[in-house]
Amino acid sequence: METQALEKTFATHDEFNRKPIAENIIRLLTSDINLSPMVIDGGWGTGKTEFCQKLIRLMEQQYSDYQPVYIDAFRSDHSGEPLLALLAEIIKTCTPEDIDGQPSEKRKNITRKVARAVGFAMKTVAKAAVGHVLKQKWEKCGGNCSWCCHHTCQSFY
Repeated sequence: METQALEKTFATHDEFNRKPIAENIIRLLTSDINLSPMVIDGGWGTGKTEFCQKLIRLMEQQYSDYQPVYIDAFRSDHSGEPLLALLAEIIKTCTPEDIDGQPSEKRKNITRKVARAVGFAMKTVAKAAVGHVLKQKWEKCGGNCSWCCHHTCQSFY
């Protein structure tokens, strides 16, 4: 998280009177109802990052037992796997660091285990998806292998 954005709060900077919106979001997040994922969407420079940082600060002030997690989708886009970016940030938030700010052995071990589990899950899902697609293609052929082979070969020429 950017230090500059973390220093801003609704108490010091609320030019667009967005604190009531943040309070409503906090009320939703801390309620007993089941929530679906929430997305804050807007164009470049509309204040999404600053709003999220202020929201996190406000929630930490009001609910010290919650650990809000912020993920910068633009910076995390290099992984190609949004789930990995989310899990990495959760691990980082929920596991201790060493005194010198380096990842602790506990964090490293948890990260390795989660990465292996996610990798296995992604491979399994990919295999299932490919199997499903291939099965559908075969069923469209109606089991007529010579017709499928002929048309497939014709598409290469």
